[in-house]
Amino acid sequence: MSWTTPATWVVGQILTAAQLNTYLKDNTRYLKGLDGVVTTQAGLIIDNTLGTEYFRIPALTTTQRDALTPVEGMIIYNSTLDVFEVYENSTWVARNDIAKMVIASQAQGDIFYAPSATAIARLAAGTAGYWLQTGGVGANPSWVSNLEALRYAAGATALASSDTVTSTLSSSYVKLKEILVGKNGIISTSFDLKGEGTADIAYGRIYINAVAAGTERSTTSASYQTYTENVNVVAGDAVQVYAKVSANISAYIQNFRLTTDYSDTASARVIT
Repeated sequence: MSWTTPATWVVGQILTAAQLNTYLKDNTRYLKGLDGVVTTQAGLIIDNTLGTEYFRIPALTTTQRDALTPVEGMIIYNSTLDVFEVYENSTWVARNDIAKMVIASQAQGDIFYAPSATAIARLAAGTAGYWLQTGGVGANPSWVSNLEALRYAAGATALASSDTVTSTLSSSYVKLKEILVGKNGIISTSFDLKGEGTADIAYGRIYINAVAAGTERSTTSASYQTYTENVNVVAGDAVQVYAKVSANISAYIQNFRLTTDYSDTASARVIT
């Protein structure tokens, strides 16, 4: 049953049962939604003058929803899932479903991320061959060039380590530790060195590919001393610790460790 445009009555006019049924009974039933879906021609405005008015979307369980004969644009509140759902493109879509959200100006290749706990933002597609780099907790992601993503940077995240104790009696530098690296950049190195507590000196030094690269370290202590420094490397380099002594004692090396700014243990290999 459809809406009938109300009549304008005049004084003294006698109304028939048919008129009352059409203009009063039938239109009242229509407004209540008993004989079809109520539609408005000029949109719906809810007057909130009192500050307590509200508009309530029908609440249905998932079972009740699935029993509907849905049409595009239907809106319900799913009381099973506690979400608003809209029927669009022949499927029910939860309004909290990020996969179905549309952000203005989105394009193929864009990346969506959360700039805060309550928002979704778009990172435009990067240049071909660039890498996506996370900024960590509290920071947004960004694109970085191929070379930047493949470079080490000095830091405190473990890359590789050779912790066992090795020693030498040699008065000339000999290799005691070696780790191969697979990328370019700057790495942080550290190693422990000790002698035997006499006046004789134990020496240790970082080498790269059998060439001295770090500062020469020395101690007479019988307790381990830790030495750290950053060195530049290229992919395929062997980062090494060499040691020697000044006289008839042993130089001991342990805990040779390489660290960078992020975890990438697969790019390094311990040789000794």
